[in-house]
This record gives sequence, C-alpha cells and structure tokens, in this order.
Amino acid sequence: MTVARHRDLPVQSRLRIVAIGARWGDFILEKTLYEQYGGFSAVSRIVMDLYDRLLDDDDIGPFFDDVAMPRVIDHQTKFVSSLMGGPASYTDDQIRKMHDHLPITGDHFAKLAVILRETLTDHGVAEEHADAVVGEFAARRDLVVNG
Repeated sequence: MTVARHRDLPVQSRLRIVAIGARWGDFILEKTLYEQYGGFSAVSRIVMDLYDRLLDDDDIGPFFDDVAMPRVIDHQTKFVSSLMGGPASYTDDQIRKMHDHLPITGDHFAKLAVILRETLTDHGVAEEHADAVVGEFAARRDLVVNG
C-alpha cells in the first residue's frame, strides 16, 4: 500500500483515493476504479451499453451517422478506462482534434454526461464513483464543446 499527498497526485491517481491516512493530507492508495469494477472487459460492456443508449437518443445519435462504430467504441472504451484510472490515456490535444469537426453544444455534452452516469450506475458502479468518473469527463468539456 502506498501513501502519497493528494496535491502530488495526477488526476487519474486521485480516483484511487479510498481513505484518509493518519495525518490530514495523506491518502492510502488501493485499487483504481478501473480495477475495482473489473478492468477492460467490464468497461467495454459499459461502453457498449452507453453507445446503445447514445445511438437511440434523438439529439446525440445523429453524431454517429456514417461513423465506424467499432473504432469509436474502441477509443471510447480506452477513454472511459482512463477516466476510471486505467492504463489508457489521451492528451488534451488528441481529445480536441477528435471532436473539433463536430458541432457539439453544451446541451449535448450535458446530456451525454447524464447518460454516462446512468449507464455507470446501471452497471453497478457506486453513485460516488460514477460521480467521480463523470467529474473527470466534465473536466474535459472545453475540449469537445464547439457549438
């Protein structure tokens, strides 16, 4: 078990915080949310369900017309894995470039965040953990909202 100061941790590692240590500001690090909820295969199931829901949505679904969905789902599985403290990661520049051609509005982003949270909790992710994942997603809002 590793003990580290919160402010010294990268954002992904902050999702590992599970208990306050003996002194204020020390945290005990255990499994990431990615590890706690079953790793890549579990995240893959969550993302496949997420995209079923997104494709059924009248506002968000049209963004995926004429898109190679297996590629999108692969990228999104890696992205959600990273939000949960998993091994994959995308730079801000990569995220921006993947979305800069899309007219994504703040309303689209907010709706996607709601659907993401619902999907996570429907797959057994605890509410506070789903909130943490959606919070990490929301931190990237300015990288994807263009409209």
